[in-house]
Amino acid sequence: MDSSDKGLSLPREDSSTKHYTVDLSQVTDKESLHEQLVQSLPLPEYYGRNLDALYDCLRDAHETWNITFTGCAHAEAVLAGYFLAFKETLEDVQEASDSVHSKFE
Repeated sequence: MDSSDKGLSLPREDSSTKHYTVDLSQVTDKESLHEQLVQSLPLPEYYGRNLDALYDCLRDAHETWNITFTGCAHAEAVLAGYFLAFKETLEDVQEASDSVHSKFE
């Protein structure tokens, strides 16, 4: 998978852009996916560890975030349809907000 997949890509950046890498190579289920997100991103304590909550938290981000997800082939193999829903959630965030940009590797 690459950044051209479904139009997800990182934009040009400025000095205030925050960069995050989320390694999905050890994900075993949707709970471990959300745990990795909590460990890798500055999500609020109230983050509900589901895709709706992820959408809400990322859409409301007040800083510009460039997030690179690595280990995606593994995560897709393990999570199947949930991984596709996860990617769709990130696409929806990018359409709703100029603050969060994603890249899948």
